[in-house]
Amino acid sequence: MTQRMFIYVSIFFIAVFLLREFAALRRSRRFKYLLTPLVTVSIIFIPVIAAGDSGLNRYNALIICALILSLVGDTLLMIEETDLLKYGMIYFLAAHVMYASAFVSGYTFRWWNLVLLAFLIIASVSHVKRISSAAGRLTIPVAVYMTAIIVMIFFAVTQLNSGVTAASLMAASGALLFGVSDYLISVNNFLRKIENSTVYTWLLYAPAQFLIAASTLSVF
Repeated sequence: MTQRMFIYVSIFFIAVFLLREFAALRRSRRFKYLLTPLVTVSIIFIPVIAAGDSGLNRYNALIICALILSLVGDTLLMIEETDLLKYGMIYFLAAHVMYASAFVSGYTFRWWNLVLLAFLIIASVSHVKRISSAAGRLTIPVAVYMTAIIVMIFFAVTQLNSGVTAASLMAASGALLFGVSDYLISVNNFLRKIENSTVYTWLLYAPAQFLIAASTLSVF
């Protein structure tokens, strides 16, 4: 039953996601504003299905909270008539904290974790330096946000310490895609405008959220 429901939700997610990308590409604000939150809503159903199957555990609850916070952030960031970036950042910051709290459960250290952490820190510090002049007063909030991303990605990827499973691979790959999508958003807002940036961002972001949500299912 759970597997069948997951297939139905996946089909709905793919359909809404592709329609959303088409609406954004054609610059149809009306349909983009309708479909953008609907993509995330469809993803929220995945951990809800998982909770209905095996009960609402800590991991599922934190993923659901993160997705709900992301839904608010998506709604704020999709609005083109005004700049709500800093408000969207607050909700996504909280979402990253929820994700990190979920991924940290059962963490065990491996030597390669230090290599991963060093790479994430160097890449993030370098990026913050690049955008600092354009970010201005937002430099510190961006740095805090980047720290949350680092922590989230680190604990998602290091879930592989306990074994390479479908769930841990989905969580890790989803977190990495999320990080790249955030990178594109920062480039578009602080370095240079990217044509159809929302299309490219969501091409990474939506699958990222989907994969993280799917990591809650016991069928994998």
